[in-house]
Amino acid sequence: MTPTLLDTALALHRAGCSVVPVRADGSKAPAVHWKELQASRPTVDQLETWFAAPSTYDGLGVVTGAVSSNLEMLELEGRAVDLAESLVKLMADNGAAELWQRLCNGYLEVSPSGGFHWVYRVLGDAKPNTKLARRPATADELDAFKSTERAKAEQTLAGDKLERRLEKIAETTPEQVPQVLIETRGEGGFTVVAPSSGRTHPTGKAWQLIHGGPSTIPDVTVEERDLLHAITGMLDAMPAAVPATTAPRRGAPTFDGRGGATTSARPGDDFNARTTWDQILTPHGWTKAGSLRPGELAWVRPGKNPTDGISATTGLNDGDNLYVFSTSTEFETDVPYTKFAAYALLEHRGDYSAAARYLRARGYGGQDEWAAFGLASPTVLTTPGRDDGGTPPDGPAGEQTQDPPPRPPIEVTNPAIAAAQLRDLLGTGRLAGMFRRGDDLVYTARVGEAGYVAPPAGDDGIAQVRTVRDPRVLASHVDLAYNVFRMTGRADAKVPTAALFPTEAARAATNVPHQMPNLQQLDGVTHSPILRVDGTLLEHPGYDPATKLLHLPEPGLVVPPVAEQPAAADLAAAAALLAEMTAGFDFVTPHDRANYYGLLLTPLLRLMTPPPYKLGAISSPSPGSGKSLLATLARIIHGGVFRAELPIEDELRKQVTSMLTMTTGPIIHFDNLSGVLRSSTLAGLLTSNTWGDRPLGSTEWVGTPNDRLWLVTGNNIALGGDLVRRTVWVTIDPGVPNPERRTHFAITDLKRWATDRRGDLLHALLTVVRSWVVAGRPLPVATASDDYASWSRTINGILAHAGIDGVFGHEDSAPEALGVDDDEWVDFLDAVHDTFGLQPWTVAELLDKVDTGVRYDGWPTSNLPTGARPIAVDTLPVDLATRARRDGLPTINRSLGNYLKNRRGRWAGDYAVQQVDRTSRSKKSARWQLISRLTPADPQTPASRGDRGSEGSGYIPTRSENTGEVQMNGLNLTPADPLAPPSTCGACGAAPATSSSLYCDHCLNVLRRASGVAERPTGSDG
Repeated sequence: MTPTLLDTALALHRAGCSVVPVRADGSKAPAVHWKELQASRPTVDQLETWFAAPSTYDGLGVVTGAVSSNLEMLELEGRAVDLAESLVKLMADNGAAELWQRLCNGYLEVSPSGGFHWVYRVLGDAKPNTKLARRPATADELDAFKSTERAKAEQTLAGDKLERRLEKIAETTPEQVPQVLIETRGEGGFTVVAPSSGRTHPTGKAWQLIHGGPSTIPDVTVEERDLLHAITGMLDAMPAAVPATTAPRRGAPTFDGRGGATTSARPGDDFNARTTWDQILTPHGWTKAGSLRPGELAWVRPGKNPTDGISATTGLNDGDNLYVFSTSTEFETDVPYTKFAAYALLEHRGDYSAAARYLRARGYGGQDEWAAFGLASPTVLTTPGRDDGGTPPDGPAGEQTQDPPPRPPIEVTNPAIAAAQLRDLLGTGRLAGMFRRGDDLVYTARVGEAGYVAPPAGDDGIAQVRTVRDPRVLASHVDLAYNVFRMTGRADAKVPTAALFPTEAARAATNVPHQMPNLQQLDGVTHSPILRVDGTLLEHPGYDPATKLLHLPEPGLVVPPVAEQPAAADLAAAAALLAEMTAGFDFVTPHDRANYYGLLLTPLLRLMTPPPYKLGAISSPSPGSGKSLLATLARIIHGGVFRAELPIEDELRKQVTSMLTMTTGPIIHFDNLSGVLRSSTLAGLLTSNTWGDRPLGSTEWVGTPNDRLWLVTGNNIALGGDLVRRTVWVTIDPGVPNPERRTHFAITDLKRWATDRRGDLLHALLTVVRSWVVAGRPLPVATASDDYASWSRTINGILAHAGIDGVFGHEDSAPEALGVDDDEWVDFLDAVHDTFGLQPWTVAELLDKVDTGVRYDGWPTSNLPTGARPIAVDTLPVDLATRARRDGLPTINRSLGNYLKNRRGRWAGDYAVQQVDRTSRSKKSARWQLISRLTPADPQTPASRGDRGSEGSGYIPTRSENTGEVQMNGLNLTPADPLAPPSTCGACGAAPATSSSLYCDHCLNVLRRASGVAERPTGSDG
């Protein structure tokens, strides 16, 4: 029996889809203003109004994308059904047979034109509507197109415009009128579904469901979806367009991809001609997965099994470019990359200039690297004053800034001897920048040196730590550091000939770096003197075996010697210099100034008081107050990493991993914080001295020390969740309008002043700490025992010894906005209780009751039935309310579910949230309910407020979920119809207090007094 439209609509609604009626005019268009339904699903009442027999409509459709839980539909057009067999074979040949079977068994229907629809859900974001495969128009299709366009032109144009338009139509080619073979409906899309029929389609035929249905819509991962799109895209029959040769980045050079290098060739051209994709991709974990078509290879991204499908292709038929269709790599999808563009992205973070300079130094671009061979140094880029063959930060490529000292020669005869030589060289001489970190071989590179890669946005500081896992990379380092040669020719006339260090020999070091005797263990990098655990200073540049730290001072930095036994005058002078630097800032309390000084001291105490450290939040009520300048001063003094904004939560974890493993600055600063910050990533980071993650492109879990000080700056910073108690606040308030116009500062250019006096400022901070150490490390009375207690107590001991007012971490320095998290939830939970009482609900049901004030189904929400949406959007927590107003309620569905999960059992006002079906793992079907301070979860057990902050105990009337029975202190007060909404007071018959109350105000207060519960004002729902 064919299901009715209403049956199907309700089934699709239960499956999480946004259902829309379709016009009865053959247009297959939605019959209602459906833009709102892209943001919020219709209610069951609306569906019954639309589709209950007799219905105005003959068909229905589904809005695809996020509103339907990231629904997508793949369509094989009726004109392309002959490709079905080829599609099945391609899926099987590319490791997607199981995926294809799952799609066919999940939801498969046939359209009136004979095409096929596969409906599926993506466990991630749905893509927009996409045309995956097309072909040029046939002669008949082209003639029909021209005829239609000529008729339109003759109706709307005249004179010269008509003549020009007719000429253009006549010149139209089949390629200009492509016919879609396979396409998708995704974000922003809509599709008609079975059993639509009759007036829905011009033919009057029906859409027929041939397998599965709404309840069996399959889930696919983002990678499976990308693989599906890539494989179906192989059936595209359009002539190949001339592709871009590099990723579309500003300033990227263009290359024609022709082979054969000349003396005038650019390094990128030469690199494209001389290098294979295997040499570029394999070192970064990519795997070849076989040939797709002649000259075209398939590739699998790092961390993925070749049997799970392909991630990219390279081929000679289109200029030998790389096309990536997996979203889990560094590459943009569906963008052609030349070899040079891919190399620049993988090795130099997309910095084409740096990549070109490095390649030119390696001999690409026509420069004969060995022309000056004979054990003399060839022309290479150098940094003035250094002898390591580094690259200057600027200047024309190939320009020699200083005659470099000769590179030492190293002869290679066979890999075994070369491996033995490398074993002794690593960690010494020109390879002294190589270290061992855990099980990895790493090297340090400063700004301007080969290997330093500037970040795409922000500042990584003066140095980086790069991991060397590929033996070819290590071999290249040896080639740059030494004149590698081998003796060739007849036995009686051998001559030195340029050579490359053997990759096989380098592999021994990358495989077992702990077997290299001269490789030192690297635990961290410091750019300024630092105090060891025993209070002595690590002040000499270079590697310190006692701490396993590498001291890399910035060139030109001179820190005056710190006295072994600082005198009182030394301490006073140090405190005075710090006061001079901060004199122009209007700290709200002395505790705010103490907090700032404590944050300045922290990078010097990493060994004496190991992490974790709290987040440093520098805030002010208005722009231009100097908060970013305070953070910048800290980075000037100690060195650090800067980002102009805090990344979104999903990106933040990747950036944290990258900054902890690659950068060296002890301070990491995120600027321009806005809104309420809630971050589980940041909250977890602040509670541990180690950080673990799986870096992009790696299958191994990497653990790294978290010894950094994390700073955020912004106006009126507000924190939520666990960040509230894991933050040290520095608040400044000039108390005047337009504070940026102030001109009374004693130091007019504070950044330049701090830069010029950086050595003196470090000397002052070190003197303060050293004086405290000599005094016996006096500490205040312990007031806490958490993970931060030792750090906070040490800072307070140092500040007190230096005579600096204020208490580090004092609660008076925290702004009142710290309570914003719970304050928001008080209003929200009150509104939820007014709507649902203590009865269970799902997130979807709750959002159906939220009024955003936008038009809905053609009508303002003010025209909906009274009480249809009783929860004002402004009662939601502020960030959810902002997103709901901007992007629609469905966009916060998942976030609200996560918030509820994280707040289970946490009180806000009189209510807390609990999950009814705690065994359910589905966020869509999870059911929630409120618990009240006045009413226990178990209706048979009296509730006690105890330490909840209120007085008294007792019950409020509660309705049993299963029977509708209402009890009050054991008395049955059940209305006649336990399931009907109350229309009269259950005790006296008067009007109820609110739409969700069982009793009127008077009876509610009588019952409350009888239970010892405080009365509530008239009109409030107990």
